Amino acid sequence: MSVYEETTKAFQAAVGYDLQKSRGERLNAYCRAVFRAYSHIRLLLLPQDNAPVQMKDLFVEPHLSPRPLRAGEEAKLVKDVAQAPTGESVRFPLLEAVAAHQRLVVLGDPGSGKSTLIQWIASQLAMSNPDPWKEALARDREPPIPIPMILRDLGVTASVTWDSLLASFL
Repeated sequence: MSVYEETTKAFQAAVGYDLQKSRGERLNAYCRAVFRAYSHIRLLLLPQDNAPVQMKDLFVEPHLSPRPLRAGEEAKLVKDVAQAPTGESVRFPLLEAVAAHQRLVVLGDPGSGKSTLIQWIASQLAMSNPDPWKEALARDREPPIPIPMILRDLGVTASVTWDSLLASFL
């Protein structure tokens, strides 16, 4: 079963109407499934018997720009960061950017870490213990519920809308 299929199954079970379990128990089961699915990295070029590597051991927070960058501008951004006066920022910390924007588009070349970023955020939000991510993204004192969607896993076509994408996940 793929990570997407495993997460979808857990989500469907969590929002289902199993009267034997409370809403909190179903959401906890869902978050445990998301954490299991997204808290580690599968290294594709290594033999299959190697254990997955924990995400926390490899994840490096990306540099985020407040605007799209053209090819070749990355070097200038790194130089601007190094030369910025103390207290001035030309890039956003990841958590600050996600907390400030309810909708965020992450663009990048293939292999630049977009899916890994989603994996990292989902695993942070799915942890059972208190976490800075949950605190920063909580609305009305309710922790956020991660619904990771990696488009390449969904078979998205040009005609897909947000509503149909969400419906396919549910």
